[in-house]
Formats: sequence, C-alpha cells, structure tokens
Amino acid sequence: MSVYFDHSSTTPCLPSAVKLVKESLSRNFGNPSSVHELGLKAEKILKDTRKVAASVLKVKPEQIFFTSGGTEANNLALRGLVKNRRQRPVHIISSFIEHDSVYRTLQDLRGQEIEVTFIKPNSRGIIDPEKVKQSFKANTILVSIMQVNNETGALQPVREIGNLIKQLSSSLLFHVDAVQGLGHVPIALKEWQVDLASFSGHKIGAPKGTGFLYLKNQNLLKPIITGGDQENRLRSGTENVPGIAGLGAALEEIPELKQKKQPERLLRLKKHFLQQLDHKIPEALLNTPEESAPHIINFSLKKLPGEVLVNAMSSRGFYISSGSACHARRNTESRVLKKMGLSDGRLQGALRVSFGRQNQPGEIDRFLAALREEYDLLQ
Repeated sequence: MSVYFDHSSTTPCLPSAVKLVKESLSRNFGNPSSVHELGLKAEKILKDTRKVAASVLKVKPEQIFFTSGGTEANNLALRGLVKNRRQRPVHIISSFIEHDSVYRTLQDLRGQEIEVTFIKPNSRGIIDPEKVKQSFKANTILVSIMQVNNETGALQPVREIGNLIKQLSSSLLFHVDAVQGLGHVPIALKEWQVDLASFSGHKIGAPKGTGFLYLKNQNLLKPIITGGDQENRLRSGTENVPGIAGLGAALEEIPELKQKKQPERLLRLKKHFLQQLDHKIPEALLNTPEESAPHIINFSLKKLPGEVLVNAMSSRGFYISSGSACHARRNTESRVLKKMGLSDGRLQGALRVSFGRQNQPGEIDRFLAALREEYDLLQ
C-alpha cells in the first residue's frame, strides 16, 4: 500500500468536494453571469462558497475574491497594488524565503520604478521583524511576508510584523501568503492587521485551479486580468464554478471550523516522526525549526542528493519531495535553505515530508525503515 507524505505539494480531493464538483459539472453547469435559472444556481454556488470562506477567516463575504489558485492570488495582490499606484518610485519589503509566486513576481516588477528589499532569514528560516523595521523607507507601500514556509514549515512572526507595520505608517499595507497555513495553523487576519492574504484550494482537499484573495479594501487594487465584470470587476473571466463548489466543501471541512482537533493530531504525527527519525537515522540533520507548522518536516541526508532518495522511495510506494514542488523538476538548489546558510551537503540532500488527515503513525514507521534501507544501499 502506498504512503503519501507530500501534502504541501497538493492534497487528495475530498469526497465531499468531488461530489459537489460532479453535481456542478452535470446539473448546475450554468454561467453565473446568466440571469436564467441555471445561471442563478451557479451564482448561488459562488455566493455560498464566499460566505464559507469569510466565515473561516472571520471577515466579510465581499472581501473574498476567487482566483485560479495561490499563485494568481499573489500576483493579483502584488501586481494589482503596483498598478494602482500612480506615484513612483515605490518601495516594497519582502523576504528571500517567499514562494516563487511572490519572489519571482517581485523580481519581475523590479526596475519599473519599483524598488524591492528582500530580507534574509536567520539560521532557523525565520524573518526578524526588526529587519523589516530597518528596511522601511518613506516611499515603502507594502510588506509581503508568508505565514508558513512551504519548504521548511517555519512559522513567521506575522502578528508581530503586522503590528510593527502599522506603527511605522498607517498607510503601509501588509500582504500575507497564507497558502500553507490554512487548515493547519490559526489564521487571524484582523489581529495581524493584514490588508491582503492569499489562499489555495488544492492544499486543503479542494480541486486544483481554485483559490482566493482576501482584500480588506477593493480600492487598493486594479485588475490584472480584464475583459468582464466578474468578481466585482477585479478578476475578469467566467468563474470556475465546479472548482469553487469543491472549494466550498473543503472549506467546510477545515478542522478549525468543525473542531476535529486535526492540528493536534498532525502535531502528534510530527513528534512521532522526529523521535523515530532520531532513533533510526541519527545522521539526519533537521532543517525545520521548532517554531513551525504541524504538518511539514524538512531534513537532510548529506551523502546523497535528495532527488535520488525521492525516486528510490517512490519506487517503493512512498511519496515525498526534495523541496517545493514548484521548482523540484528544475534540479536547482533551494533558495530558502541556501539563504538559511546551510552547507552544500545539506542543500543537496534535503528532503521534505508533509502530512495530511489520512496519515497514521504506522506509515511513518514503515517509511523510515524503508528510508534507512535505501540510504544504506545507495550511498
């Protein structure tokens, strides 16, 4: 029986989500912009999912804007904000450990009268709020810092950063990429004083190609996709109604919402994994800090490239990754781990496991026993 330990890359679609996707494709297939009955049924799906998302985040439904995923949500937040600013030059603060959809977008925006300061993390992969303060300039318009790092699971001090930002300037905006946090760690947008936050559906059991942006005030952005009046004129294009129906089902099953104690269960799995890793493979070097999400563990086995072990374990039915799925096939060193100051051996031998709701302690034991065998055989 195979074991899936790659939930940070994507999650299996929940049965409840699959059911609603099928219903939307077969029966409720209308265009939500149409005024006839089928169109109104499709529009109701959008309205209901928007309400569920708002309930999870404790915000208003009109502050939720559907996108094709976390990448588009991040692009809409960053590009839409810059597009809306007539006065140039402007300055943005972010970090070297952001997801590529933030980091590469900001790299692309650089040079268009836009200056970007990327903050380096400490050795634990965490951004120091004091460095944010030191990077602030009179023309700084935005700080963009993720909540949970997708490679190491490191929890960033977004509450402290958010409070600091508003002390520096009441007009300074705060964007949080919360893709890896939703459903795993608490989300408190108002307490963090967040103005924009990005979310993805396929990280929580919804279909791929779904996501949304929380926007405190729609006037902050201009659309980056034009052509229609969808999503209150902020994101043109007929909405992915089947996907959004599945997204609504997945959001309703978020453990925080139904109080299933899922984060605590994942934390127990994580503790069990770390204990057994230390016992069975003591030479493994942990790259994930103590201040981290309950579902992600990053560690290194220095004598072999991570991709070799990923392939070897895959042949035995264990599915893990050597880093972010978004760049794993490029065979490049992890920017995140490199900026943490890790040695070349740890960079090349990095592996990531990430748990989901169906994983059990016995799977961890089987996985580590197989990893021990493959590591001994291949090095």
